Amino acid sequence: MAGARVRALNIPELLPAQTGETLHARVARSLRQAVTQGYWPEGSRLPGHRVLAAGLGVSRNTLVDALDQLQAEGYVTAQGRSGTRVSAALQPVSPVRHPPTLPLSAWATRALAGQEQDVGGDYVVDFRVGQPVPELYPEAAWTQALARRAGHGSADAQVLRDPWAHWTRAARWRRT
Repeated sequence: MAGARVRALNIPELLPAQTGETLHARVARSLRQAVTQGYWPEGSRLPGHRVLAAGLGVSRNTLVDALDQLQAEGYVTAQGRSGTRVSAALQPVSPVRHPPTLPLSAWATRALAGQEQDVGGDYVVDFRVGQPVPELYPEAAWTQALARRAGHGSADAQVLRDPWAHWTRAARWRRT
């Protein structure tokens, strides 16, 4: 009886759940199948969100999540207050094409095979990760700045304060 009523409203049946599938993913899968199998032809307007949600037996929020997913995938387009429509014919997904493989040099082939050792050396720039560059570190300037700042501090500035003090004062001010 319920199936006949759902078909009369032009609403597809909700597909059976798959293991570990969320409800909005199940609804999206059901609607995706309806679109790809021609249940709703290209350009046709889907029933309203409330009607479609009631026909599928799900909440409106669950349906909106599923339709957002289908819109992101390109199956439907939302047109504001004029409703949700089935997108133009979807092109079949073409296989991913990888760029052609570039030929490797003899050294690169040996390095990838583990036959070359990185022995380091006197390079102009050392690109190894985590290696500091001592000549670029301004140690003298850093030491002077630290000494200047340490000498100008007052005893009050060295007291540790509550980092949330400002926010607790602001909260007290709002309550009064």
